[in-house]
Amino acid sequence: MYKNQDSIIFLDIEVNKQTKKIYELGMVYKNRYHNTPAIKEITNFIKLCNAQYICGHNFIDFDLKILKDTTLYNTFKAHKIIDTLPLSLLLFNEKSIHALPKNYKSEDDFKNNPVEDCKITSKLLEKLEERFLSLDKDMQNIFYSLLKDEKYFSGFLLYMEAMHSFECFEYDALYRKIMELYKNVIMDTDYLAEVIKIHPMELGYILALLTPHIEIKSHPPKILHTYTDIVTIQKKLCFSLEKSQDELSEFAKETFGFGTFRPFPKLNPTLMNTEISQRDIIEASLRDESFLAVLPTGGGKTFCFWLPAIIKAKSYKGLTVVISPLQALIEDHITNFNEKVANYKAVAISGYMSPLERSEAIEQTINGEADVLYIAPESLRSNAIFGILKNRLIERFVVDEAHCLSTWGNDFRQDYYYICDYVKDLLLAKSFQDYIPISCFTATAKPSVIDDIKTFFRNGLEIELNEYIAPQREKIYTISLSLPMQKINI
Repeated sequence: MYKNQDSIIFLDIEVNKQTKKIYELGMVYKNRYHNTPAIKEITNFIKLCNAQYICGHNFIDFDLKILKDTTLYNTFKAHKIIDTLPLSLLLFNEKSIHALPKNYKSEDDFKNNPVEDCKITSKLLEKLEERFLSLDKDMQNIFYSLLKDEKYFSGFLLYMEAMHSFECFEYDALYRKIMELYKNVIMDTDYLAEVIKIHPMELGYILALLTPHIEIKSHPPKILHTYTDIVTIQKKLCFSLEKSQDELSEFAKETFGFGTFRPFPKLNPTLMNTEISQRDIIEASLRDESFLAVLPTGGGKTFCFWLPAIIKAKSYKGLTVVISPLQALIEDHITNFNEKVANYKAVAISGYMSPLERSEAIEQTINGEADVLYIAPESLRSNAIFGILKNRLIERFVVDEAHCLSTWGNDFRQDYYYICDYVKDLLLAKSFQDYIPISCFTATAKPSVIDDIKTFFRNGLEIELNEYIAPQREKIYTISLSLPMQKINI
Protein backbone atom coordinates (compact mmCIF):
# COMPACT_ATOMS: atom_id res chain seq x y z
CA MET A 1 0.00 0.00 0.00
CA TYR A 2 1.07 3.58 -0.69
CA LYS A 3 3.03 4.77 2.35
CA ASN A 4 0.90 7.90 2.88
CA GLN A 5 -2.25 5.80 3.25
CA ASP A 6 -1.49 4.37 6.71
CA SER A 7 -4.35 6.39 8.19
CA ILE A 8 -6.94 5.08 5.71
CA ILE A 9 -9.27 2.08 5.83
CA PHE A 10 -10.49 1.05 2.37
CA LEU A 11 -13.97 -0.41 2.43
CA ASP A 12 -16.24 -1.95 -0.20
CA ILE A 13 -19.60 -3.69 0.04
CA GLU A 14 -21.39 -6.11 -2.28
CA VAL A 15 -25.15 -5.80 -2.41
CA ASN A 16 -27.95 -7.89 -3.87
CA LYS A 17 -29.35 -5.74 -6.66
CA GLN A 18 -32.93 -6.81 -6.05
CA THR A 19 -33.11 -6.80 -2.25
CA LYS A 20 -30.40 -4.19 -1.57
CA LYS A 21 -29.13 -6.47 1.20
CA ILE A 22 -25.39 -6.64 1.91
CA TYR A 23 -23.97 -10.10 1.30
CA GLU A 24 -20.24 -9.38 1.60
CA LEU A 25 -17.93 -6.68 2.91
CA GLY A 26 -14.25 -6.22 2.18
CA MET A 27 -11.72 -4.07 3.98
CA VAL A 28 -8.03 -3.25 3.58
CA TYR A 29 -5.90 -1.45 6.17
CA LYS A 30 -2.14 -1.22 5.76
CA ASN A 31 -1.04 -4.80 5.02
CA ARG A 32 -4.13 -6.39 6.52
CA TYR A 33 -7.35 -7.26 4.77
CA HIS A 34 -10.60 -8.88 5.72
CA ASN A 35 -13.72 -10.01 3.91
CA THR A 36 -16.85 -11.28 5.60
CA PRO A 37 -20.64 -11.28 5.34
CA ALA A 38 -20.86 -10.15 8.97
CA ILE A 39 -21.12 -6.41 9.65
CA LYS A 40 -20.13 -6.95 13.29
CA GLU A 41 -16.75 -8.37 12.27
CA ILE A 42 -16.01 -5.31 10.12
CA THR A 43 -17.14 -3.03 12.94
CA ASN A 44 -14.73 -4.67 15.38
CA PHE A 45 -11.95 -4.59 12.77
CA ILE A 46 -12.39 -0.83 12.26
CA LYS A 47 -12.34 -0.19 16.01
CA LEU A 48 -8.98 -1.94 16.27
CA CYS A 49 -7.44 0.17 13.51
CA ASN A 50 -5.71 3.45 14.23
CA ALA A 51 -7.29 5.13 11.19
CA GLN A 52 -8.75 8.56 10.57
CA TYR A 53 -10.31 7.99 7.16
CA ILE A 54 -12.67 5.58 5.42
CA CYS A 55 -12.17 5.43 1.65
CA GLY A 56 -14.22 3.83 -1.12
CA HIS A 57 -15.26 4.36 -4.72
CA ASN A 58 -18.72 5.93 -5.07
CA PHE A 59 -18.82 5.48 -1.32
CA ILE A 60 -20.98 8.46 -0.33
CA ASP A 61 -23.81 7.96 -2.80
CA PHE A 62 -23.87 4.16 -2.70
CA ASP A 63 -22.11 2.33 0.13
CA LEU A 64 -22.85 4.89 2.81
CA LYS A 65 -26.56 5.00 1.95
CA ILE A 66 -26.80 1.21 2.18
CA LEU A 67 -24.87 1.17 5.46
CA LYS A 68 -26.95 3.93 7.01
CA ASP A 69 -29.42 1.42 8.44
CA THR A 70 -26.72 -0.78 10.00
CA THR A 71 -24.73 -0.63 13.23
CA LEU A 72 -21.58 -0.02 11.15
CA TYR A 73 -22.79 3.46 10.24
CA ASN A 74 -22.27 4.82 13.77
CA THR A 75 -18.66 3.61 13.65
CA PHE A 76 -17.99 5.95 10.72
CA LYS A 77 -18.77 9.05 12.76
CA ALA A 78 -15.22 9.05 14.10
CA HIS A 79 -13.78 8.98 10.56
CA LYS A 80 -13.62 11.32 7.59
CA ILE A 81 -14.82 9.95 4.25
CA ILE A 82 -12.71 9.95 1.09
CA ASP A 83 -14.67 9.10 -2.06
CA THR A 84 -12.51 8.43 -5.11
CA LEU A 85 -15.33 8.69 -7.69
CA PRO A 86 -16.00 12.46 -7.49
CA LEU A 87 -12.23 12.99 -7.23
CA SER A 88 -11.70 10.97 -10.40
CA LEU A 89 -14.39 12.99 -12.17
CA LEU A 90 -12.63 16.19 -11.13
CA LEU A 91 -8.99 15.27 -11.71
CA PHE A 92 -9.26 12.74 -14.56
CA ASN A 93 -12.07 14.42 -16.48
CA GLU A 94 -10.40 13.52 -19.79
CA LYS A 95 -11.84 10.05 -19.18
CA SER A 96 -15.49 9.34 -19.90
CA ILE A 97 -15.73 6.14 -17.81
CA HIS A 98 -14.89 6.25 -14.10
CA ALA A 99 -15.84 2.79 -12.86
CA LEU A 100 -13.13 0.79 -11.12
CA PRO A 101 -11.12 -1.30 -13.63
CA LYS A 102 -11.75 -4.77 -12.19
CA ASN A 103 -9.09 -6.61 -14.15
CA TYR A 104 -9.05 -9.48 -11.67
CA LYS A 105 -12.25 -10.83 -13.21
CA SER A 106 -11.97 -13.66 -15.73
CA GLU A 107 -14.24 -15.18 -18.35
CA ASP A 108 -15.03 -17.94 -15.89
CA ASP A 109 -15.54 -15.78 -12.81
CA PHE A 110 -17.50 -12.52 -13.04
CA LYS A 111 -18.00 -12.20 -9.29
CA ASN A 112 -16.95 -8.96 -7.61
CA ASN A 113 -14.24 -9.27 -4.97
CA PRO A 114 -14.60 -6.47 -2.38
CA VAL A 115 -11.05 -6.87 -1.06
CA GLU A 116 -9.61 -6.60 -4.59
CA ASP A 117 -11.83 -3.55 -5.17
CA CYS A 118 -10.34 -1.97 -2.04
CA LYS A 119 -6.84 -2.56 -3.38
CA ILE A 120 -7.77 -0.98 -6.72
CA THR A 121 -9.27 2.00 -4.89
CA SER A 122 -6.02 2.38 -2.96
CA LYS A 123 -4.03 2.56 -6.21
CA LEU A 124 -6.56 5.02 -7.67
CA LEU A 125 -6.22 7.27 -4.63
CA GLU A 126 -2.45 7.27 -5.11
CA LYS A 127 -2.93 8.45 -8.71
CA LEU A 128 -5.40 11.10 -7.57
CA GLU A 129 -2.89 12.45 -5.07
CA GLU A 130 -0.23 12.61 -7.78
CA ARG A 131 -2.57 14.34 -10.24
CA PHE A 132 -3.68 16.91 -7.66
CA LEU A 133 -0.08 17.72 -6.72
CA SER A 134 0.86 18.02 -10.40
CA LEU A 135 -1.53 20.96 -10.78
CA ASP A 136 -0.24 24.50 -10.63
CA LYS A 137 -0.14 25.67 -7.00
CA ASP A 138 -2.77 28.32 -7.70
CA MET A 139 -5.13 25.63 -9.02
CA GLN A 140 -4.51 23.50 -5.93
CA ASN A 141 -5.44 26.46 -3.76
CA ILE A 142 -8.53 27.29 -5.86
CA PHE A 143 -9.84 23.73 -5.58
CA TYR A 144 -9.01 23.68 -1.87
CA SER A 145 -10.83 26.98 -1.27
CA LEU A 146 -13.88 26.04 -3.34
CA LEU A 147 -14.35 22.44 -2.21
CA LYS A 148 -12.90 21.99 1.28
CA ASP A 149 -16.37 22.18 2.89
CA GLU A 150 -18.15 20.01 0.30
CA LYS A 151 -18.89 16.48 1.50
CA TYR A 152 -17.51 14.80 -1.63
CA PHE A 153 -14.12 16.50 -1.28
CA SER A 154 -13.64 17.57 2.35
CA GLY A 155 -12.14 14.24 3.47
CA PHE A 156 -9.60 14.13 0.65
CA LEU A 157 -8.57 17.76 1.07
CA LEU A 158 -8.18 17.31 4.83
CA TYR A 159 -6.06 14.22 4.17
CA MET A 160 -3.91 16.14 1.66
CA GLU A 161 -3.61 19.13 3.99
CA ALA A 162 -2.02 16.92 6.62
CA MET A 163 0.91 16.32 4.25
CA HIS A 164 0.98 19.51 2.16
CA SER A 165 0.27 23.18 2.73
CA PHE A 166 -2.55 24.98 0.92
CA GLU A 167 -3.71 28.55 1.00
CA CYS A 168 -7.40 29.04 1.63
CA PHE A 169 -8.51 32.08 -0.35
CA GLU A 170 -11.22 34.24 1.14
CA TYR A 171 -14.10 35.05 -1.22
CA ASP A 172 -12.65 38.23 -2.79
CA ALA A 173 -9.19 36.72 -3.21
CA LEU A 174 -10.71 33.56 -4.72
CA TYR A 175 -12.68 35.62 -7.24
CA ARG A 176 -9.58 37.58 -8.25
CA LYS A 177 -7.44 34.46 -8.59
CA ILE A 178 -10.00 32.68 -10.79
CA MET A 179 -10.32 35.76 -12.98
CA GLU A 180 -6.54 36.02 -13.23
CA LEU A 181 -6.21 32.44 -14.47
CA TYR A 182 -9.35 32.25 -16.61
CA LYS A 183 -9.78 35.80 -17.89
CA ASN A 184 -9.75 34.59 -21.50
CA VAL A 185 -12.59 32.09 -21.06
CA ILE A 186 -14.90 33.58 -18.38
CA MET A 187 -17.13 36.13 -20.07
CA ASP A 188 -19.65 37.01 -17.37
CA THR A 189 -17.61 38.25 -14.43
CA ASP A 190 -20.65 39.28 -12.37
CA TYR A 191 -22.10 35.80 -12.71
CA LEU A 192 -18.80 34.26 -11.59
CA ALA A 193 -19.20 36.07 -8.25
CA GLU A 194 -22.62 34.43 -7.86
CA VAL A 195 -21.44 30.96 -8.89
CA ILE A 196 -18.59 30.95 -6.36
CA LYS A 197 -21.16 31.38 -3.58
CA ILE A 198 -24.04 29.25 -4.87
CA HIS A 199 -22.50 26.55 -7.10
CA PRO A 200 -18.96 25.79 -5.84
CA MET A 201 -19.14 22.11 -6.87
CA GLU A 202 -20.26 22.90 -10.41
CA LEU A 203 -17.65 25.64 -10.68
CA GLY A 204 -14.95 23.23 -9.55
CA TYR A 205 -15.84 20.79 -12.33
CA ILE A 206 -16.04 23.61 -14.89
CA LEU A 207 -12.62 24.97 -13.93
CA ALA A 208 -11.20 21.44 -14.05
CA LEU A 209 -12.46 21.11 -17.61
CA LEU A 210 -10.84 24.41 -18.56
CA THR A 211 -7.53 23.71 -16.84
CA PRO A 212 -4.87 23.17 -19.50
CA HIS A 213 -3.26 20.03 -18.06
CA ILE A 214 -5.31 18.19 -20.68
CA GLU A 215 -6.87 19.06 -24.00
CA ILE A 216 -10.22 20.63 -23.17
CA LYS A 217 -13.00 18.13 -23.76
CA SER A 218 -16.54 17.66 -22.53
CA HIS A 219 -17.80 16.84 -19.05
CA PRO A 220 -18.02 13.11 -18.27
CA PRO A 221 -21.62 11.79 -18.54
CA LYS A 222 -21.77 11.24 -14.77
CA ILE A 223 -21.21 14.97 -14.21
CA LEU A 224 -23.81 16.03 -16.77
CA HIS A 225 -26.50 13.77 -15.32
CA THR A 226 -25.66 14.50 -11.67
CA TYR A 227 -25.21 18.27 -11.87
CA THR A 228 -28.01 19.05 -14.28
CA ASP A 229 -27.45 22.83 -14.14
CA ILE A 230 -23.76 22.63 -15.04
CA VAL A 231 -24.34 23.18 -18.76
CA THR A 232 -26.47 26.27 -18.13
CA ILE A 233 -23.90 27.62 -15.68
CA GLN A 234 -20.98 27.05 -18.04
CA LYS A 235 -22.79 28.59 -21.03
CA LYS A 236 -23.60 31.70 -19.02
CA LEU A 237 -20.06 31.91 -17.63
CA CYS A 238 -18.12 31.19 -20.81
CA PHE A 239 -20.24 32.28 -23.77
CA SER A 240 -21.03 35.89 -24.66
CA LEU A 241 -23.32 36.49 -27.64
CA GLU A 242 -22.26 40.12 -27.85
CA LYS A 243 -18.55 39.30 -27.77
CA SER A 244 -18.99 36.53 -30.32
CA GLN A 245 -20.82 38.89 -32.66
CA ASP A 246 -18.25 41.66 -32.20
CA GLU A 247 -15.36 39.29 -32.93
CA LEU A 248 -17.07 37.23 -35.63
CA SER A 249 -15.04 38.56 -38.55
CA GLU A 250 -11.78 38.25 -36.64
CA PHE A 251 -12.56 34.68 -35.54
CA ALA A 252 -13.63 33.66 -39.06
CA LYS A 253 -10.39 35.04 -40.49
CA GLU A 254 -8.33 33.31 -37.83
CA THR A 255 -10.12 29.99 -38.39
CA PHE A 256 -10.82 29.91 -42.12
CA GLY A 257 -8.52 32.60 -43.51
CA PHE A 258 -11.24 35.10 -44.47
CA GLY A 259 -13.37 37.42 -42.38
CA THR A 260 -16.00 38.63 -44.83
CA PHE A 261 -19.54 37.31 -45.15
CA ARG A 262 -21.22 36.88 -48.48
CA PRO A 263 -24.52 38.73 -49.07
CA PHE A 264 -27.42 37.36 -51.12
CA PRO A 265 -30.56 39.02 -52.44
CA LYS A 266 -33.51 38.10 -50.27
CA LEU A 267 -36.46 36.18 -51.61
CA ASN A 268 -39.51 38.44 -51.16
CA PRO A 269 -37.52 41.53 -50.06
CA THR A 270 -39.04 44.40 -48.12
CA LEU A 271 -38.22 48.08 -48.38
CA MET A 272 -36.05 47.91 -45.24
CA ASN A 273 -34.65 44.42 -45.78
CA THR A 274 -33.48 43.53 -49.27
CA GLU A 275 -30.77 40.96 -48.59
CA ILE A 276 -29.53 38.24 -46.27
CA SER A 277 -25.94 37.27 -45.60
CA GLN A 278 -23.92 34.43 -44.19
CA ARG A 279 -23.42 36.58 -41.12
CA ASP A 280 -27.19 36.74 -40.52
CA ILE A 281 -27.39 32.96 -40.57
CA ILE A 282 -24.34 32.49 -38.34
CA GLU A 283 -25.67 34.98 -35.79
CA ALA A 284 -29.02 33.17 -35.81
CA SER A 285 -27.15 30.02 -34.78
CA LEU A 286 -25.31 31.89 -32.04
CA ARG A 287 -28.72 33.09 -30.73
CA ASP A 288 -29.95 29.47 -30.62
CA GLU A 289 -32.60 30.13 -33.28
CA SER A 290 -34.15 27.33 -35.28
CA PHE A 291 -34.30 28.24 -38.95
CA LEU A 292 -34.40 27.25 -42.60
CA ALA A 293 -31.62 28.62 -44.82
CA VAL A 294 -31.83 28.38 -48.59
CA LEU A 295 -28.63 29.44 -50.33
CA PRO A 296 -27.52 28.83 -53.92
CA THR A 297 -25.28 25.88 -54.69
CA GLY A 298 -21.74 26.97 -53.88
CA GLY A 299 -23.04 29.68 -51.55
CA GLY A 300 -21.08 28.53 -48.49
CA LYS A 301 -23.73 26.66 -46.51
CA THR A 302 -21.15 24.56 -44.65
CA PHE A 303 -19.34 27.71 -43.50
CA CYS A 304 -22.66 28.91 -42.05
CA PHE A 305 -22.91 25.95 -39.71
CA TRP A 306 -19.23 25.21 -39.17
CA LEU A 307 -18.33 28.64 -37.78
CA PRO A 308 -21.00 28.80 -35.02
CA ALA A 309 -20.30 25.15 -34.18
CA ILE A 310 -16.65 26.01 -33.55
CA ILE A 311 -17.51 29.11 -31.50
CA LYS A 312 -19.85 27.12 -29.24
CA ALA A 313 -17.36 24.26 -28.94
CA LYS A 314 -14.68 26.75 -27.96
CA SER A 315 -16.86 28.14 -25.17
CA TYR A 316 -18.40 25.02 -23.65
CA LYS A 317 -17.81 22.01 -25.94
CA GLY A 318 -21.29 21.76 -27.41
CA LEU A 319 -21.55 19.09 -30.11
CA THR A 320 -23.09 20.02 -33.47
CA VAL A 321 -24.72 17.03 -35.20
CA VAL A 322 -25.02 17.22 -38.98
CA ILE A 323 -27.50 14.88 -40.68
CA SER A 324 -26.50 14.39 -44.31
CA PRO A 325 -27.80 11.86 -46.84
CA LEU A 326 -24.71 11.64 -49.05
CA GLN A 327 -21.76 9.44 -48.09
CA ALA A 328 -19.32 11.11 -50.48
CA LEU A 329 -20.41 14.59 -49.36
CA ILE A 330 -19.83 13.65 -45.71
CA GLU A 331 -16.35 12.40 -46.49
CA ASP A 332 -15.60 15.60 -48.40
CA HIS A 333 -16.85 17.77 -45.51
CA ILE A 334 -14.86 15.84 -42.89
CA THR A 335 -11.66 16.10 -44.92
CA ASN A 336 -12.12 19.83 -45.60
CA PHE A 337 -12.96 20.62 -41.97
CA ASN A 338 -10.02 18.78 -40.48
CA GLU A 339 -7.61 20.24 -43.03
CA LYS A 340 -8.77 23.83 -42.55
CA VAL A 341 -9.65 24.03 -38.86
CA ALA A 342 -6.96 23.71 -36.21
CA ASN A 343 -7.72 22.55 -32.65
CA TYR A 344 -11.24 21.33 -33.49
CA LYS A 345 -12.39 18.06 -34.98
CA ALA A 346 -15.17 16.74 -37.20
CA VAL A 347 -15.94 13.02 -37.36
CA ALA A 348 -18.50 10.76 -38.99
CA ILE A 349 -20.05 7.56 -37.68
CA SER A 350 -21.01 5.41 -40.64
CA GLY A 351 -21.57 1.80 -41.54
CA TYR A 352 -19.14 2.29 -44.40
CA MET A 353 -16.24 2.75 -41.97
CA SER A 354 -13.91 -0.01 -40.87
CA PRO A 355 -14.52 -1.31 -37.32
CA LEU A 356 -11.36 0.49 -36.14
CA GLU A 357 -12.36 3.81 -37.76
CA ARG A 358 -15.87 3.56 -36.38
CA SER A 359 -14.62 2.71 -32.89
CA GLU A 360 -12.25 5.67 -32.95
CA ALA A 361 -15.00 8.07 -34.10
CA ILE A 362 -17.31 6.80 -31.37
CA GLU A 363 -14.63 7.27 -28.70
CA GLN A 364 -13.87 10.80 -29.94
CA THR A 365 -17.56 11.67 -29.78
CA ILE A 366 -18.01 10.21 -26.29
CA ASN A 367 -14.95 11.85 -24.73
CA GLY A 368 -15.59 15.28 -26.25
CA GLU A 369 -12.74 15.37 -28.75
CA ALA A 370 -15.27 15.61 -31.61
CA ASP A 371 -16.95 19.00 -32.04
CA VAL A 372 -18.94 18.23 -35.20
CA LEU A 373 -20.49 14.82 -35.83
CA TYR A 374 -21.83 13.76 -39.22
CA ILE A 375 -24.40 10.98 -39.36
CA ALA A 376 -26.74 9.64 -42.03
CA PRO A 377 -30.52 9.87 -41.61
CA GLU A 378 -30.52 6.07 -41.22
CA SER A 379 -28.53 6.56 -38.02
CA LEU A 380 -31.64 7.98 -36.40
CA ARG A 381 -32.70 4.36 -35.99
CA SER A 382 -29.44 3.37 -34.28
CA ASN A 383 -29.69 2.67 -30.55
CA ALA A 384 -25.89 2.82 -30.27
CA ILE A 385 -25.68 6.36 -31.63
CA PHE A 386 -28.64 7.41 -29.46
CA GLY A 387 -26.73 6.13 -26.43
CA ILE A 388 -23.72 8.23 -27.42
CA LEU A 389 -25.65 11.44 -28.04
CA LYS A 390 -27.67 11.30 -24.84
CA ASN A 391 -24.40 11.82 -22.94
CA ARG A 392 -23.18 14.86 -24.86
CA LEU A 393 -24.50 18.40 -24.84
CA ILE A 394 -26.01 18.71 -28.33
CA GLU A 395 -25.52 22.27 -29.49
CA ARG A 396 -27.69 21.91 -32.59
CA PHE A 397 -28.97 19.49 -35.20
CA VAL A 398 -28.09 20.62 -38.72
CA VAL A 399 -30.25 19.02 -41.41
CA ASP A 400 -28.19 19.24 -44.60
CA GLU A 401 -29.92 18.73 -47.95
CA ALA A 402 -33.14 19.48 -46.07
CA HIS A 403 -35.22 19.27 -49.27
CA CYS A 404 -34.99 15.48 -48.75
CA LEU A 405 -37.65 15.99 -46.06
CA SER A 406 -40.19 17.04 -48.65
CA THR A 407 -42.40 14.57 -50.47
CA TRP A 408 -42.50 17.12 -53.27
CA GLY A 409 -38.83 16.58 -54.02
CA ASN A 410 -37.21 13.87 -56.13
CA ASP A 411 -34.72 13.16 -53.32
CA PHE A 412 -37.28 12.43 -50.57
CA ARG A 413 -35.72 10.26 -47.82
CA GLN A 414 -38.11 8.48 -45.49
CA ASP A 415 -35.48 8.25 -42.72
CA TYR A 416 -35.53 12.03 -42.31
CA TYR A 417 -38.97 11.60 -40.79
CA TYR A 418 -37.40 10.16 -37.63
CA ILE A 419 -35.78 13.50 -36.74
CA CYS A 420 -38.54 14.99 -34.59
CA ASP A 421 -39.18 11.82 -32.59
CA TYR A 422 -35.43 11.37 -32.21
CA VAL A 423 -34.96 14.86 -30.79
CA LYS A 424 -37.90 14.42 -28.40
CA ASP A 425 -36.55 11.07 -27.17
CA LEU A 426 -33.08 12.55 -26.69
CA LEU A 427 -34.44 15.42 -24.61
CA LEU A 428 -36.36 12.97 -22.43
CA ALA A 429 -33.09 11.12 -21.81
CA LYS A 430 -31.15 14.29 -20.98
CA SER A 431 -31.70 15.70 -17.51
CA PHE A 432 -29.19 18.46 -18.34
CA GLN A 433 -30.74 19.74 -21.59
CA ASP A 434 -34.29 20.75 -22.48
CA TYR A 435 -33.92 22.29 -25.94
CA ILE A 436 -31.98 21.51 -29.12
CA PRO A 437 -32.13 24.07 -31.95
CA ILE A 438 -32.61 22.90 -35.54
CA SER A 439 -30.98 24.31 -38.67
CA CYS A 440 -32.12 23.25 -42.13
CA PHE A 441 -29.95 23.97 -45.15
CA THR A 442 -30.74 23.40 -48.81
CA ALA A 443 -30.24 24.88 -52.25
CA THR A 444 -33.71 23.77 -53.38
CA ALA A 445 -36.31 26.33 -52.45
CA LYS A 446 -39.61 25.65 -54.19
CA PRO A 447 -42.50 27.02 -52.11
CA SER A 448 -43.99 23.53 -51.66
CA VAL A 449 -40.65 22.22 -50.33
CA ILE A 450 -40.26 25.13 -47.90
CA ASP A 451 -43.81 24.61 -46.66
CA ASP A 452 -43.21 20.86 -46.17
CA ILE A 453 -40.05 21.44 -44.12
CA LYS A 454 -41.57 24.11 -41.91
CA THR A 455 -44.77 22.13 -41.35
CA PHE A 456 -42.80 19.02 -40.41
CA PHE A 457 -40.95 20.78 -37.57
CA ARG A 458 -43.97 22.81 -36.53
CA ASN A 459 -46.06 19.67 -36.07
CA GLY A 460 -43.26 17.41 -34.80
CA LEU A 461 -41.40 19.68 -32.36
CA GLU A 462 -43.61 22.77 -32.09
CA ILE A 463 -40.73 24.74 -33.61
CA GLU A 464 -41.33 27.61 -36.01
CA LEU A 465 -38.37 27.82 -38.37
CA ASN A 466 -37.28 31.36 -39.17
CA GLU A 467 -36.46 31.92 -42.84
CA TYR A 468 -33.18 32.96 -44.43
CA ILE A 469 -33.99 32.39 -48.07
CA ALA A 470 -32.18 33.59 -51.16
CA PRO A 471 -33.54 33.07 -54.68
CA GLN A 472 -32.20 30.08 -56.57
CA ARG A 473 -29.67 30.94 -59.22
CA GLU A 474 -26.64 29.58 -60.98
CA LYS A 475 -23.70 28.26 -58.99
CA ILE A 476 -21.50 31.08 -57.62
CA TYR A 477 -18.29 29.11 -57.25
CA THR A 478 -17.24 25.53 -56.63
CA ILE A 479 -15.79 24.52 -53.26
CA SER A 480 -15.25 20.84 -54.09
CA LEU A 481 -15.48 18.36 -56.93
CA SER A 482 -18.90 17.15 -57.99
CA LEU A 483 -19.57 13.97 -56.09
CA PRO A 484 -21.95 11.12 -56.92
CA MET A 485 -25.01 10.63 -54.72
CA GLN A 486 -24.58 7.63 -52.51
CA LYS A 487 -26.73 6.56 -49.60
CA ILE A 488 -25.22 5.79 -46.21
CA ASN A 489 -26.07 2.58 -44.43
CA ILE A 490 -25.43 2.19 -40.72
